[in-house]
Amino acid sequence: SDYQSATGWDTDSPTPADPLFVDAENNDFRLQAGSPAIDQGSVEPDRTADHVGNPIVGAPDIGAFEHQP
Repeated sequence: SDYQSATGWDTDSPTPADPLFVDAENNDFRLQAGSPAIDQGSVEPDRTADHVGNPIVGAPDIGAFEHQP
């Protein structure tokens, strides 16, 4: 309970990590290669593209944009 109160996370939540945005200070929230958010989203069969129309292949990335290598 101390952990939950101090962090707002439950005991099964992943440790927050730097998502490695391209340039968050300038509102560029695309993911860099090596981001821990790549392929970590939940698969939803009806969702086949990201916010700007890039195709989702396999597990989606966490966030609005699929990483484009």
